[in-house]
Amino acid sequence: MYLAYKIYFASTFFLVLLIHYPLLYYYLNYEKNHKKGQKFFVYLSDLVLILTFIWPRKFGNLQNVRPEKPLIVCANHSSYLDIPMIHSVFREQSFLILGKAELTKWPLLRMFFKTMHIPVNRESSRESVRSLVRAREAFQDGWNIVIFPEGTIPTHVPKMKAFKNGAFEMAIRERADILPITFLDNWHRLTEPDNNRTQSLPGIARVVIHEIIPIEEYTKDDVVKLKNKVFETIEGPMVEYGVLSNSKSSEQEQED
Repeated sequence: MYLAYKIYFASTFFLVLLIHYPLLYYYLNYEKNHKKGQKFFVYLSDLVLILTFIWPRKFGNLQNVRPEKPLIVCANHSSYLDIPMIHSVFREQSFLILGKAELTKWPLLRMFFKTMHIPVNRESSRESVRSLVRAREAFQDGWNIVIFPEGTIPTHVPKMKAFKNGAFEMAIRERADILPITFLDNWHRLTEPDNNRTQSLPGIARVVIHEIIPIEEYTKDDVVKLKNKVFETIEGPMVEYGVLSNSKSSEQEQED
């Protein structure tokens, strides 16, 4: 049953992108159209979620998100569903996603990460630095930047991996506030493609939009402090809603 749903989800996802390919090409292959395409990308994500019977349920709001002050958005990474869900959350705000370079190997997804979003090759230090430089430039151009600080989907979801420092170093350097987001159910709705033994079924996908964390009180010596603050903020609802049984991540403590 789980494998059948994964096949259905993947088929639906790629069929939707294929049908809309001409508009995708228009919005993705010309940089001047990237921000104008935001509503179209939201529409595509909504369509995929509806057709695959996944219903986002949001807690919190984006009232404090101001177009003139871009944010660094940090979310837990538990599923390939995270990317369409980000579009479901940010319906009015323009953003770029730092995603693992492996996504460029997927047909059609390559369009997004080769022409608009920012692929990160974790196996190459030089490429990783180059991606962060590109993210910094995009941030300075007024884009919100979405980063998954774990760097990849953990093998033990929903428990998070230790966060990497890059997002928090950039936040402090750019004096950028951070917006934490918690995806509670994405790991339950759609597991990784090569994991056929765990549950992947349609249903409600809860997402918690936290209060913005102001950067004013943090200096370049506070990277670990800020990282821990964001980690605990994201992890909190997982404990509150029973997704995790413990309130501390041993991996994050070991990283520190």
